[in-house]
Amino acid sequence: MIDSLNKFGWRPVHYAVKGGNVNILQLLKNKGVTLNVTTEKKETLLQIACLCGRYEICQHLLSVCYDNLKSVDEQGWNAAHYAAQGGDIRILQPLSDHMLSLKETTQEKCTILHISCRNAKYDMCRHILNVCPEILHDVNEFGWNAAHYASQGGVVRILQLLTEKGISVKATKEDKCTSLHISCSNGNYKMSNIVEVS
Repeated sequence: MIDSLNKFGWRPVHYAVKGGNVNILQLLKNKGVTLNVTTEKKETLLQIACLCGRYEICQHLLSVCYDNLKSVDEQGWNAAHYAAQGGDIRILQPLSDHMLSLKETTQEKCTILHISCRNAKYDMCRHILNVCPEILHDVNEFGWNAAHYASQGGVVRILQLLTEKGISVKATKEDKCTSLHISCSNGNYKMSNIVEVS
């Protein structure tokens, strides 16, 4: 039971990480549970901790199972991508300190900036632009830049931040959609108004 899989492919140790209690994680480890285990989607414990904003768990995992730092899931996401989605800016620095590149992309060529914009994580977007300004203009395999993802995420001040840094809201992807198409599709008046006048 201590290492059993549920129907979602998660073990108790995955939930211990999600719950954020280092003592529970240590208890399971002391009972013989490995910390190198992944979910059926190849998500590591570190990736789950990054997504859930579990800073102490991340610190602990980086100290005891360093080998998983550069692991990727079945979509090519590493721990930094999960941290970008989770939005806790404290987590990115330890990843970088342990030599995880913050410039890696997913299988679809998404950057951590794309992911944080899509998930409406303003503080994370601002932090990423400070530590990795060179990824501002990167596009994914469909031609989407961070402005497209900001329009999708719907947070006006993220788009304002990007435009202040010089990103184009007029850049198009393969199907010729602009940031305006996306914000209109989401019914976001404020975002649509900003994109239209940019």
